Amino acid sequence: MIPKNINQKHILKAIKEIDINGVPKGRASRKFLLKYKTKTYPPKYTVGLANKFANGKELNPDRYSGGVGETNAFLKRLGLR
Repeated sequence: MIPKNINQKHILKAIKEIDINGVPKGRASRKFLLKYKTKTYPPKYTVGLANKFANGKELNPDRYSGGVGETNAFLKRLGLR
């Protein structure tokens, strides 16, 4: 489950970190992409990384689902797609 205290500010910090460090092997998206400005990002990894800024550590990807059901709906509620 994605922690409810992650907000858009945390997602944007995660995006900046991805811009600097890239996406680790095995964390690229297979189906969906988060578009921000002119770039795209793997939604599930971005949310997991955002947890580091909200709660101190990256969220284990086994603890929440990717895709439309959880991750994409969460990002949409924050005004991101």
